[in-house]
Amino acid sequence: MSRLRAALLLVRDLEATHRFMEQGLRLPVLAKMDSQVIYGDLEGNGADVIIQSVEMGSEAPLSIGYSPFLNFHVQEFDETMYRLIEHGARMDGAVKYNPSSKTATFRAPDGFMIGIFEEQDV
Repeated sequence: MSRLRAALLLVRDLEATHRFMEQGLRLPVLAKMDSQVIYGDLEGNGADVIIQSVEMGSEAPLSIGYSPFLNFHVQEFDETMYRLIEHGARMDGAVKYNPSSKTATFRAPDGFMIGIFEEQDV
C-alpha cells in the first residue's frame, strides 16, 4: 500500500508563495530554508507540501495550466476564501454549493491551482 508523503511545487516567487500558503491557507511551517519551505501537519498525520524556488528560464516555471492541483479541507470557508484573494489568488469559477458542502477553486499567484472544501452541517 502506498501513501503520499509530500507534494513538491516549483515556484517562481518563493516569498510571495510562502505568504500565500502560510497566511492565506494557514498551513503550519515545518522548516524554512533559502530556496525551500516545508509545510505540514504538525502531528505528522498528512502529507507535507514543499515549495521550492527555481531559476527563471527553467522549463517548470514556464509551464501553465491546471496542474498541479492541491485540495484542502477548511473549517472557515468564507474567511479562507477572502484571505486567499487578499494574497493574490484568482477565483476559477463560482463557489459551488450543495446540501452537504461548498467548494471553490483558485489560481495561486504562482500559477498552481488550489481547491478548498468545507462540509456543511446537515
